[in-house]
Amino acid sequence: MPHYSKALIRIYDAAANSAAWQQALDAVIENVGARAGCLQVRNFAGAPYTLTGLCSAYVTPGTLDKIEFYAQHLSYLETPQWEFVARMPPGEIGRDEAMGIPKEELDRRADYVFRNRHWGTQRSLAFRLNDNKGWFDGVILGFDDTISHIPDGVIEDLRPLLPHMAKSVEMGRTFTGLQQRYNAVLAMLDKVALGLVLVQENGEIVIANREAERIISLQDGVARSFANRLALRDADETAQLQAHVAIVARTAAGEGQAAERMMRVTRPSGRHPFLIEVMPLSDSRAELERNLRGAMVVLVDPDNQSELNIASFGTLHHLTPAETEVCGLMILGHPAPEIAEIRGTRLPTARNQIAAVYQKTGTNRRGDLIRLVIRTLPPIL
Repeated sequence: MPHYSKALIRIYDAAANSAAWQQALDAVIENVGARAGCLQVRNFAGAPYTLTGLCSAYVTPGTLDKIEFYAQHLSYLETPQWEFVARMPPGEIGRDEAMGIPKEELDRRADYVFRNRHWGTQRSLAFRLNDNKGWFDGVILGFDDTISHIPDGVIEDLRPLLPHMAKSVEMGRTFTGLQQRYNAVLAMLDKVALGLVLVQENGEIVIANREAERIISLQDGVARSFANRLALRDADETAQLQAHVAIVARTAAGEGQAAERMMRVTRPSGRHPFLIEVMPLSDSRAELERNLRGAMVVLVDPDNQSELNIASFGTLHHLTPAETEVCGLMILGHPAPEIAEIRGTRLPTARNQIAAVYQKTGTNRRGDLIRLVIRTLPPIL
C-alpha cells in the first residue's frame, strides 16, 4: 500500500503555484513506480489557463534540448492518444495499448522510439481529471521499458490520487487567472467576486477577501467569532464547518484523502442559503503564512452573482440563446413565474427552458448550477 502523504502535499501545493506540478508529478510517479509523467491543461473558455506540467526526468539540464526537439517535431504523433483520453470518463485509467493502436505499431512510432532512447519509457497510462467544458486536462505516465504490461495493482495504487489531482487543477484555474493579472495576494483575492477565506487547520482566519467580509457583515448566517474563526448561524453548523476544515487541512498536510467538503447555510433573513465549499490549501512559498496547511473556504451568496459570465457558460454547454438568458435569470434567483414574466413567455415555456438548462448542464438545482458556473468560469473582476 503506497504512502500518499508526500504526493498529497505536492499536489495541493500545485493549486496555487503551477510550477509545483513538477514536484507533484514526481511524487505521483514515485507512488506508482512510473518513470516519467506529463500533465496537459488546455483552456477553452478565454481564461489564462493553459499549461504543461513535466516531471523532473524531462526537465533536467541535459534533457531540455531533447524536450524542445520532441515538442517541435514529434509531439504531434501523440494527438490520437490525447483525443482518446478526451473521450474517456474522468477518473478512468487507460493503458496505451488499449487506445485503438496496436502495441507493435506504437513501439515502432518515432515518438515512442525517441522517448525509449532518451528516458527509457515504453508502456504508459493515461487519464482525464475533470469533466468541465471550460478546459481539458489529461495526464500520461510512462513506465520503464522492462514492463511489457502495466499490472492492475499499479492502476489501483494510482486511483486514490486522481480526485486530488482533479481538485488541484480545478483550484489552479482561479489561482492562475489571478496570478497572471495581479501581484499582491490580497489584491488578487479581492478581485474574485466570491467570498474567499483562507484559514489555518484550527479554523483561525488568515485572510478574508472583500466579498467574504461583505457576507460576514450581513450577519445573516455567517459571522466572525471573537476567536477569529468563521461562525455559522448555530453551534451545530459551526461545528460541522470546523470539522470540514480540519478534515481537508489534514489532506493538505498529506495525512488525509478529502478533496472537498460542501454545505448549505440557511439564513435568518429567509433569503437563498449561502453555499460553502471547503478545499485543502497549502502555501509552500509562504506568500500568505509560513508553513500554512489549512483550507480555503469559499462563500457563495446566490443572491449576489451578477458577475458570472453566463454568455460564455451558455456557449460551452450548448445552451440556446433563450436558454442562456433563462440560465442567467435562474442564477439571479428568479423562479419560473418571474422568468416567464420577465421574458414575456408562457409559464410552461419557462419551465421547459429551465428543465433544458438543468439537463444540458448535468445539474438539478440552482446551487449546483451556480457551483458549476463558478468552477467553469471563476468570476474574476
